[in-house]
Amino acid sequence: MHNNMHNMDDEDMALPAHVALGNGVYQYVRRVPEDLVHAFAGPRIQRSLKTRIHQ
Repeated sequence: MHNNMHNMDDEDMALPAHVALGNGVYQYVRRVPEDLVHAFAGPRIQRSLKTRIHQ
């Protein structure tokens, strides 16, 4: 069976929940609950997934 996944454009594929594309690099992003924002640097947690490849 031939795999056609290599023919699909990254732009056509839906991103998983809590994953965003920023500056060409995929990021994991979550909102911090209001009652815990004081314990974090801001209202969001954002970490680079260190990849430009959507798999």
